[in-house]
Amino acid sequence: MAITFNTSNTFSSILKLPDFQNQYGQGYYEDIADDGTVTYFNDPRENGSWGGPFTGVVQPWGQKIDGVQLTKPYSAVKNNIKDFFTTGFATDNNLSFSGGGEKSTFYLGLNALNSNGIFPGNKDVYNKYGVRFNGTTELSKKFTAGISFNYSKINANQVGTGQGDLSIYNNLLQTPRDIPVTQLKDLSNKYYGYGYTDVNGVAHPDLYGYYGAYTQNPYWILANSDNFDDVSRVTGNFNLEYKPLSWLSVKERVGIDTYSDRRRLLQPKYNYKPADEAGNYDPVDNARTSNGSYEIDQYNVTEFTHDLMVTATHKFNDDFQGSLMLGNNIRQRQTNSNETATNSSGGLVVPGWYNLGNSNGPLNNITDILSKKRLFGLYADLNLSYKNYLFLEATARNDWSSTLPTQNNSFFYPSVSGSFVFSELLKESSVADILSYGKLRASWAQVGNDTDPYLLIDTYLRGNILASFGSTTLPFGNVAGLMASSTIANANLKPEKTSSFEVGTELGFLQGRASVDFSYYKNSSKDQILPVPIPGSTGYNFAYINAGEIQNKGVELSLRGSIVKTTDVTWELFGTYTKNNSKVISLLPGVDQVSVGGYSGMSIVAAVGRGRPLVALTIVLP
Repeated sequence: MAITFNTSNTFSSILKLPDFQNQYGQGYYEDIADDGTVTYFNDPRENGSWGGPFTGVVQPWGQKIDGVQLTKPYSAVKNNIKDFFTTGFATDNNLSFSGGGEKSTFYLGLNALNSNGIFPGNKDVYNKYGVRFNGTTELSKKFTAGISFNYSKINANQVGTGQGDLSIYNNLLQTPRDIPVTQLKDLSNKYYGYGYTDVNGVAHPDLYGYYGAYTQNPYWILANSDNFDDVSRVTGNFNLEYKPLSWLSVKERVGIDTYSDRRRLLQPKYNYKPADEAGNYDPVDNARTSNGSYEIDQYNVTEFTHDLMVTATHKFNDDFQGSLMLGNNIRQRQTNSNETATNSSGGLVVPGWYNLGNSNGPLNNITDILSKKRLFGLYADLNLSYKNYLFLEATARNDWSSTLPTQNNSFFYPSVSGSFVFSELLKESSVADILSYGKLRASWAQVGNDTDPYLLIDTYLRGNILASFGSTTLPFGNVAGLMASSTIANANLKPEKTSSFEVGTELGFLQGRASVDFSYYKNSSKDQILPVPIPGSTGYNFAYINAGEIQNKGVELSLRGSIVKTTDVTWELFGTYTKNNSKVISLLPGVDQVSVGGYSGMSIVAAVGRGRPLVALTIVLP
């Protein structure tokens, strides 16, 4: 038996930030005179650097508390954001045992990965623990069995992202260039925190002293907001192989992949007014308030797979050999997602108590989705080779999917590919001194695809009544209500099909010192399943359809060359060129374009006859 242990420590010290200007500081301009003179206002509440040019003069900043206001030079703190971050540290420990005998082998591995991230005081950001076991045994001369098992457990606490009030990065980017960020870490300091005790010993839990009226102290966010993520995952399979003849094998494999992902989002409840005594902060407009929230999202996914494969191999003569594999595949995937949160308007009743029972009003944002999908397939794979320079592979598969209507749930897709290593015929010629390797290849394939579960019949959702003063989500009290989904289902959906064709060549020169790889391809996708917009007068917003044809064609070229190649040193230059043209060939009769997405009032559309070329050139220098 062999025992192996290794550990590694990793420091994360590379931090890429935007380029910041260091000429202007906190505030904004008030007026521009006719002669071009700009009047600036150094607003102590501001979170932007739109104020006057830096002068280096010592001046007050922030709120005036207990008769005192902080002062600092009006100059750029060039590393005010960079210095907020710390050096990340990760430890990876691995312990393994392996061994076996004449007929059996095994491997057992244990792993622990612990990382504290790059945020100050944010310890144990990511912890992953795993167990892996593999084993094989020869039951008899004709039977072999194997088992594989892998378990992993992840505990993570991620910081807030995006553009919300609790986003660390967003609040940092909105910090004026003259604010010393790292000084703000002392939350007990009345000028940096939320809630304080004055010089007379009187507590003011409802006042804040932080300078920003429109942003939050990032150190306070780290201390008061959490996004926990706990994931447990098990994957494994068991296989049994039977070889009744030397050229024939029958293999059965049963596998599972199941995981549970539990996420908890904790956002604090608070109501703070500015402590400022100078009159620069408005106690109403500049109040910092949040009702808080607590949300639990639970995702469970389990997928079972079963394969039965019969493989026959035969050597016809010294030059010609081949293999044929026939198989059956069954796959079932079940997902269960449940999302529940405290009332979005009322938030929490008691600050700091994160429990669904602490909801100030009925729970909402509730979703409870259970879906199941089953796929049954038969397939075949034929491989032939002649003298190690002619190769042919052909495949065929037919699937039956539970997500398509009975009359359309079967789809067949074949493929064929061939290659000719012509350099094998030139080995004995002088050409081989220059062209050391040459291959031509071509392939054609069709791929079928089904869709997500439950798109064949209309579904219903919790009722939601919209009004000018807000919205009401049912049940309201004891009154329950459901409403039709905004998307019309389609009981006549057909499977998507993509046909592809490719030709190419691989060339090697001067015993591998230079090489070329070129491909030309053309793909065509038909009957894509898409939700397309429809007039709201129908009572719906979208409808699922099989929409038209989209074509992609292009070329790919890669070049590699060894500038220097000796026994001790290899110096290579590598470059790639790709070009792809995507074009919408057709949609529905009478429809010239459909929207396939969008954001913030903008739409991404697919229009007949329109497309988008994409060209990329990459050169990797030594």
